[in-house]
Amino acid sequence: MSGISHWIVYAVGFAAQVFFAGRTLFQWLDSERRREVTSPAAYWGLSVAGAFLMFIYGVLRDDFSIILGQFITYFIYLWNLDAKGVWGKLSRVLRAVLLLTPFAALAFLLHDAGTFVSNMFRNKEIPLWLVLFGSAGQVIFTLRFVYQWF
Repeated sequence: MSGISHWIVYAVGFAAQVFFAGRTLFQWLDSERRREVTSPAAYWGLSVAGAFLMFIYGVLRDDFSIILGQFITYFIYLWNLDAKGVWGKLSRVLRAVLLLTPFAALAFLLHDAGTFVSNMFRNKEIPLWLVLFGSAGQVIFTLRFVYQWF
């Protein structure tokens, strides 16, 4: 795990899951209160926070499938914040940080392509077949947003 203490890695992953669980709980309670299926802005805000942390967790675990899935869905969550009218209300600095951080992280990961490939695709803890299977799962999971959009 990239030389970082296991408890820090798991704490980041757990915090990401708390945001994802919180968004579901929030949506459920809001839908029950309104007696209709809702997609409140807070759901998408919690999704952004969860994806941000889960991306970091994927980097710390050298798990390409997690990184790929969170990179894709992160921007879908930002798009939904914009659709809810929240994005324009955020400060320019926060919007810049939210937009640029994934690309900065990706540039950091790819600055040494050989190490990236070795860590992500030749990881003895995560066999290649599982990386491919997980990546396919992430792409299929993400397609639900494309379907929802249409």
